[in-house]
Amino acid sequence: MADKSGVTIARTALADPTAEKLELLLKGQRKVLEQLLFRTTELELVITGGEHRFIGRALDEIEEAETELALFELSRAIIAEALIPPGREATASTLLEVCADRPTLVALIGDLRRLVNAIEHSRERARDAATERARHAGAASARLETAGFGPYA
Repeated sequence: MADKSGVTIARTALADPTAEKLELLLKGQRKVLEQLLFRTTELELVITGGEHRFIGRALDEIEEAETELALFELSRAIIAEALIPPGREATASTLLEVCADRPTLVALIGDLRRLVNAIEHSRERARDAATERARHAGAASARLETAGFGPYA
């Protein structure tokens, strides 16, 4: 999934960090987060639907999206630090400080936060569904081990 557009956006932004390029980078990151939300929701549905043969593929696609997201995260951190006014030190809120006077960037950061929260909720639901499926499988396995088969048990 790590396509050339994500790499190109990051490379361009890193070569000459500007607020406009940070905006493009954040838009690219939002696109990757939307893809990751889709993939985690897909995993949840695959598990809930009992389509276990697709779990590995769904997890591979999630991992690809996470790898691309890492590129955007690293690039964003580097650019935000490059845009810090001289004499200021980088902090955990550097990105917010850089974006404070740019409403478009503040809105994009809000979008990213909402997407991350939705992804976490989807992961929790997928994990709960997998746990429930495993519990049912364990109960069925225990019943098969103890039930016996008529006079042949």
